Amino acid sequence: HAVLNLTNTVGITQNFCSQRNFDQVWIKTRSGRKKMAYKWLCRLQETHPHLAKRARELNDRDGFVMKYDPEEVELREKREREKKRAKKETHYTDHSNSRFATTGLGRHDAKRSRIERDGRIVSP
Repeated sequence: HAVLNLTNTVGITQNFCSQRNFDQVWIKTRSGRKKMAYKWLCRLQETHPHLAKRARELNDRDGFVMKYDPEEVELREKREREKKRAKKETHYTDHSNSRFATTGLGRHDAKRSRIERDGRIVSP
């Protein structure tokens, strides 16, 4: 929004940020307005690098990950891929010594063949 003051006025606002209250404002903004916080951090890097550095220090201190930071997004996606890969490997490893692995049948195929044998359901 914009304001045009035609006379001497005093403006009072609740969203004032200075170097004195920067830490509190940054902590609140980064979690409440994630996209705006990332844009603000980029702008701070250009205009007030010492405050951008302080914001990153606060993020590191608190273990806070910026949602829209491309580097952080890439790291988060990489961790998710590794987690999925590890889960997949664990899933295959868990069944490697079972009869499913030795028959060459998948878990569902072995179950289906057990059920369909002789046209009747056979309990395990």
